[in-house]
Amino acid sequence: MMQYKGYNPPPSNMIHRHMRNRSYYAPPEFQVCLNNMKDKTALGYWRDDPSELPPFIAMNHHEEGRLYAVGPNLMAAVKLWLYRRIGSSSLHTRKCFATVTDVAIKWNIIIERVTYELRERETRCNARSLNTIGICVPVVEDAKGNEIGYRPFEVDDTELRNILDAIENAPNDAVRLKKFQPLQEIMQRVNLANDECDFGMGLEFGISMFAHGSKYFHKMILKILPMAYELLDRKIYAEIIKAHIADRRKTIVDRNDILAPTQMQGPAIGTFRVMEDLSMPVPVPAPVEEAPVEEKQQDPDDYISKIRAKGVYVNNTKACGKKKAAGGSSDWG
Repeated sequence: MMQYKGYNPPPSNMIHRHMRNRSYYAPPEFQVCLNNMKDKTALGYWRDDPSELPPFIAMNHHEEGRLYAVGPNLMAAVKLWLYRRIGSSSLHTRKCFATVTDVAIKWNIIIERVTYELRERETRCNARSLNTIGICVPVVEDAKGNEIGYRPFEVDDTELRNILDAIENAPNDAVRLKKFQPLQEIMQRVNLANDECDFGMGLEFGISMFAHGSKYFHKMILKILPMAYELLDRKIYAEIIKAHIADRRKTIVDRNDILAPTQMQGPAIGTFRVMEDLSMPVPVPAPVEEAPVEEKQQDPDDYISKIRAKGVYVNNTKACGKKKAAGGSSDWG
C-alpha cells in the first residue's frame, strides 16, 4: 500500500501495522491516520485497491459502520472538522481554522471537499452497501460482449439491514437459525457469481455484513470477504480482514499487547575524533559494512496465532482504552 517504491514494510509486522488503532467498524480499505478520543471518530485514507493512490479521506465513527468522504487530503478533513465547530467553540478554534485556510492558500493545497478524483470515483462506484461509501470493482467485457465483474444480489440495503437486524435480535438460537435462510440463499448466489467472474457481488455482501457489526456474521464474513479480495487481486486486504475478525475490539487501542517480532537494526555509525590542530587533515573514516539482516519470513496467519496465544482480551482492552483516553490535551491521537 505504499506508492514510494523505496520502502516496503517487513513482512513480519506488516499486518500488525495495519491493525494499529483500527476500530471495530473500519474495513480493510480504510487506513487509519488520526483518532479523535472525544468524538470517537477516525480519519484515514480510503483505497478501493491497495495499489492505487487514495482518492479521498474518509471519516469513521467507532460506534457505527457508516463512513463519509470528508476531503481529498488530511488538511481538508481537519478544516471541515474545525468548520463544524466554529459556531459553538472558542476563539482558539476560529484561529486554527483561519491558519489552516491561510496555509492551504499559500502552498496551493486543495481543501475543497469535492474534487475531480472524488467525482471520478463516484462514477466507478458499483453499489453503496451498508457503509455508504460503497465498493468499486473493475467491470469489463468478455469475449461474448457480456459485462463481468459485478452483479447485484437482488436485495436492497434496507431489506438487507432488516434481515440482519432480525437475526441479531432473535430471542434464541433456534429462531436465529431459521432467520439465516435468506442469507444462505444470497450466499448461494454469491458462489454462482464467483464462478461466472462477478466477484463484486461477494465483496458487496461481505462489506455490508461487516458494516452491520453483529458477531453472528463473523463466520460468514470469513467465508466470503477473503475469497472476494483474493479473486480481485487484493490479497493484503484478505489478510487484514482475517486478522481483524480474530481481534475485533470496540475500544480504541493500538494493539501493542500483541507485538510483532522484528530483527531490524539501525545503521552502523562511524566514529570521528576531535582534531585540535586545524591545519592537520581530518581523517575520513573507512566505510563500515553493515551486516546483512535476515528478515524472518512470517506466515500471514501468525498475527492470528499471537491473538490465540494471548487468550484474554478484556483486561488488555480496558487498560489500553483508559491509557489512550488519558493522553494529551489534543483530540486527535
